[in-house]
Amino acid sequence: MTVAWRAVAEVVLRSKSVLTCARDPACSWDMVNDAVLSRGLGHLVGDERRFDGARMMGVDEHVWRHAPRGTL
Repeated sequence: MTVAWRAVAEVVLRSKSVLTCARDPACSWDMVNDAVLSRGLGHLVGDERRFDGARMMGVDEHVWRHAPRGTL
């Protein structure tokens, strides 16, 4: 297994962050993130059967602000 595939498995299957994966093989965040996106998107997002068997889906809401106060 290559380092790129190991990073994909860690992010997808074990919910590790890209930063944590980058620390393991002493790689840069950008390199690991690029590997996860290039390999993960093609295999996970491109799989039309990825939701087969799912009975329900939810969406987590998140608000990101660049300033400590103000409107969204």
